[in-house]
Amino acid sequence: MWEHQGHDLQNVSEKGLLFATTFCRPFEDQSGDWRNSTSFGLNDLEALMNVAVEAKERITAHMLKRCANSLGSLRPPGASFSDSRSSDLVDG
Repeated sequence: MWEHQGHDLQNVSEKGLLFATTFCRPFEDQSGDWRNSTSFGLNDLEALMNVAVEAKERITAHMLKRCANSLGSLRPPGASFSDSRSSDLVDG
């Protein structure tokens, strides 16, 4: 099994922050040199799915943290989330 070889990319565009992930897998060529490939065989697909889920979780956590930081800058000094209606966001 291979480690997380996905690369999370953060780009700024006219529409704001965009996130993308690329995936590659290491392999040893005939001369013994290690290279990366973006081609995946049947035996790689389950690991690729796991890495894709991990990448999604990392990007989501990053976006939520940025959102929380933005909300924090909108609160009056000394206010906490418990002072507001943030429970409405959590409870739906």
